[in-house]
Amino acid sequence: MAEIEKVELAGGTFTSSRIPRFDMIPREALVRLSARFELGQERHKDKAWSASKPDHPALSDREAIITRAAHAIDHASKLIAILTGQIPDDGDDHASGIMWAGTFLCASKERELRSRT
Repeated sequence: MAEIEKVELAGGTFTSSRIPRFDMIPREALVRLSARFELGQERHKDKAWSASKPDHPALSDREAIITRAAHAIDHASKLIAILTGQIPDDGDDHASGIMWAGTFLCASKERELRSRT
């Protein structure tokens, strides 16, 4: 078992296990990402991926991973086109779509790395 890294707090009078700096993630980004997961659950029901399904087969399916990366590019392209006035705003939260895809891709990569060990 890996040794847990500790941090000293309160002037060295208290120690804690080091955790990711979640405090650096803006709340509004987390709220919009959560809403995107809820939208996926609504649209795709039991086939939707979320943290509640950490072993979802899509996380290791090459075609699904490539399609999600392409989906992120599509959302980014649409967002740029909306921001530059090339197309009207369609009401979709493309920024959260990009975040969702990034989250999926990160989870997929982590699953791949864990399977190598």
